[in-house]
Amino acid sequence: GLFAFLFQTGIYFVLGVFAYFLESGMKFVWRSADDLRWVILDTCLLIYIYGTLRFREGVARMAAAEGKKDEEQPLLDEDNLEAMVRNADRSANNAAEQLPVFVLSMWLYAMVRPVS
Repeated sequence: GLFAFLFQTGIYFVLGVFAYFLESGMKFVWRSADDLRWVILDTCLLIYIYGTLRFREGVARMAAAEGKKDEEQPLLDEDNLEAMVRNADRSANNAAEQLPVFVLSMWLYAMVRPVS
């Protein structure tokens, strides 16, 4: 629940602070957008992937509801209908659970890593 999420986020925050202080001679400076271009691109890509997974979840639920209505010619195979909805739901919820922690740790590291 909430405690597990806060614990995971806190761990990554602490690891980000350790990474900051363990880098030799690093000073905290705000990075320019040019320095962060790959992190920004990755963040946009992750938002797109998350939206795609949520869209897939909605389409699976809608197809399941429509498939149950039409008795003569079902839209989907009824044997796999519930499994398809569970798969789409689980994929979207796993992404919702893991993406905030990953994005937070990615941005923390981006702020303390040496610029190449």
